[in-house]
Amino acid sequence: MQVKWKMKHLLASSVAAVLAVSNAYAIPRGPCDQPPVDVCCEDPKPGPFAFAYPKDVGLACPRDFYFAADFIAFQAKEDGLDFAITNTSGAQDANTIGTAALTGGAVQGFSNDDDNWDWGFGARVNIGFYLNHDAWNIDAEWTYLKTNQDESATVKGDGRMLPFWLAPEGFPAAAAGILPEREASARWKLTYNTLDISLGKPHHISRYVIFNPHFGVRAAWIDQDYLARYGGSFTDGATTQLGAEMNAKNDIWSVGLRAGLRSEWLLGSGFTIFGNVAGSILFTKYDIDQSTSQANNSYTISYDYYSNIPNFEVLLGLGWNTLFNKDQNRVSLRLAYEFHQWWNINQLRRFFDNQNWSANDKVSRGDLTLNGLSFRVGFDF
Repeated sequence: MQVKWKMKHLLASSVAAVLAVSNAYAIPRGPCDQPPVDVCCEDPKPGPFAFAYPKDVGLACPRDFYFAADFIAFQAKEDGLDFAITNTSGAQDANTIGTAALTGGAVQGFSNDDDNWDWGFGARVNIGFYLNHDAWNIDAEWTYLKTNQDESATVKGDGRMLPFWLAPEGFPAAAAGILPEREASARWKLTYNTLDISLGKPHHISRYVIFNPHFGVRAAWIDQDYLARYGGSFTDGATTQLGAEMNAKNDIWSVGLRAGLRSEWLLGSGFTIFGNVAGSILFTKYDIDQSTSQANNSYTISYDYYSNIPNFEVLLGLGWNTLFNKDQNRVSLRLAYEFHQWWNINQLRRFFDNQNWSANDKVSRGDLTLNGLSFRVGFDF
């Protein structure tokens, strides 16, 4: 019995020695040879699934860094950019309706219900990374858009045109051989820039739904140029001028707080539905310049002032993603439809009385709206 026990003890000691030597001289395993076990993705027991854990994109060796670029195609619209009313009755002065009814009157310009809004194109760049502290993520995003809009109107026969952006004045009568303006046109240019920096917490609130509440800061630079041209003759009683125009600049810069929620709804096979919503309150500086070339009734306005304005945005889209490079990288494609609303952007003034220059107001007070498509290509590392 004692001999057998010694033999068993010697055999066990030999096996332990062999294992120790093999481990000492074995080639160490690389960090990405095998994907780590993700306890968050284990099948939970049946139940209400009332749990939450950090967002997992499935990378085998994550570096917690991501980058995305968007192509955007938006329609930009703004209230208060109409430039004239055309009237087919011919029984009134160019700036006053007089005793005759307004017959066949039509608003000309950039009304929100106008069907001729053009599409503007731009880009968006997004970059971010995850922190080791509870998988928070810091995200930075810059959006750029540029668009131009052109409109024109013409009247024929005895029709008249009521200009919106000129100082009211008397026009030569038709008997003098010169009719009031017969045509008008306008051009609106918009350059749109926003920069957002946010801190978020993307996490699973169920097996197939990811929420990312976030807050941060937004900076915006929105520049607008507006030119309205009127053909015809203009007089102040002593001077007659053929043609008149109004030039305006309506620029803002803003900075403030922004908060929102991003969501992903996992469909399977790499497909997702996503929806985002965010709002901002921004401290804003307006820079307004406005002038006309109109016989002796020209005017020039230049003023700056500060205000707080709100901004709201929402989008909904469909995405797809897949892993590559031995599951160490991820590529994603996303297509979304977006809405952006900016309140009280247009602050240009209009004049209403040729006897009283104080009869003017910021009648536009127009809201700027953006809506359109965005297509994103993203990479996770």
